[in-house]
Amino acid sequence: MKWIFAKRNNKFLGLALVILIVNCLFLYLQSRQYQQQEKWLYHTHEVEGHTELLLSLVKDAETEQRNYLLTGDERYLQSYQKAIEIVGSEFQYLRQLTRDNSPQQGQFYALEQLLTAKMAELDKLIEVRQNQGLEAAVALVRTNQGQQLTEGIRRLAQEIPTLENQVLQQHHKLAKSTFRAMALCFLLTFLLIALVNFLLYREQIKHQQVEQAQRYAAILKLRIAERTTELNQANALLLERESFLRAIFEHSAVGIVVTDVNGRFIRVNPAYRKLLGYSESDLQGIRFIELTHEDDRAKYQALFTELFQGKRDVFQIEKCSQCRDGSFIWVRKTVSLIPDRKDRPKLAIAIVENISDRKQAEE
Repeated sequence: MKWIFAKRNNKFLGLALVILIVNCLFLYLQSRQYQQQEKWLYHTHEVEGHTELLLSLVKDAETEQRNYLLTGDERYLQSYQKAIEIVGSEFQYLRQLTRDNSPQQGQFYALEQLLTAKMAELDKLIEVRQNQGLEAAVALVRTNQGQQLTEGIRRLAQEIPTLENQVLQQHHKLAKSTFRAMALCFLLTFLLIALVNFLLYREQIKHQQVEQAQRYAAILKLRIAERTTELNQANALLLERESFLRAIFEHSAVGIVVTDVNGRFIRVNPAYRKLLGYSESDLQGIRFIELTHEDDRAKYQALFTELFQGKRDVFQIEKCSQCRDGSFIWVRKTVSLIPDRKDRPKLAIAIVENISDRKQAEE
C-alpha cells in the first residue's frame, strides 16, 4: 500500500515511530529468549533418543549373550563384549547430558547400580556356560533374576525422559508467555500503523469510490442502451421473417399442409382448402389417409412411416385425393420433415399440386 504523509499528521507519525522502535527492541529480546527455549526442546529430544538407545543396547547385549549360551559360538561372545562397551560409553554420555538436572543424577546413580548388576549377571551366565555347560546356564536363567534387573533398568530409564519433560514443560510455559508477548507487540504495532494509515487515506478512498461508481454507472448505462438496441433489432428482424413466412403460407398458389406424426392436419393454407373444397374446421382432427383413395393408401402410408422413421428425408407421390363433394382429383404431394426442436414434436410439411389436367391429357 502506498504511503502518503501529510504535515498535519506529523505528530501521529512521530509517535508511531517511537512505539515501533520500542517494539523492535522488545521483539529482539523476546526472540533471544524464544531461541533459548528451542535449545531446551532439542536437549529434551536428545535425552529421550539416547535413553531409548541405551535400552536398545542393553537388549542387544542380552540377545548376544543368550545366543552364546544356546550355541556356544565365540562370535556371539565377541558381539556381546562390543555391546557392553557401547552401553558403558552411552551411559556416561547420557549422564553428561543431564548434569544440569540434579534430580536426574539420583536416577542415574540407581540406574548405574542396576546396569552393573545386570552386566555381572550376564557375565556370570557366560562363565557358567563355559565351565558347567548349557543345562546349568539354562537353570540359572530360569531363576528370573536377569529379567527382574532388565525390568528395573527399563523402569528407571523411562523415568529419565519424564523428569526431562517436567523441566521442558516449565520452559514451555515460559515460551508460551514469550510468544503471547511477541504476538501482542505485533498486534499493537499493526493497529497503530493501520490507524495512521486510515487517517491519511480516508478522504482519498472516498473520492476514489465516488469516481469509480460514476464510471461504473456510465458503463452500465451504455451497455444497457446497446443491449436494448440489439434486442429491438432482433425482434424487428424476427417479426419481419414471421410476416414473410406467413405471407408465403397464406398466398401460395399451391397447397401447403402441416401434419403430425399420425398424419392429422395441423395447418392448411387457403390454396389447399380451395383445391379440395374443405374449410379449416372441416379438416380439424382428420387424418390425411382419410382423404386418400383406397388404392393409394397403403403406398402413401408406407412412405409417410419411413419418413418419420428416418429412412428417407423426403418423398414424392402422385395420388387421388377426395374433395368435399365426394369427387377425386389427381395431386402430386412432396412431403418432408420439419426439423424438430426440444419444445415441440416432429411435424411433416407437404406441397400439394393439382395434376388432374395432365392426367386427363395423358389418358
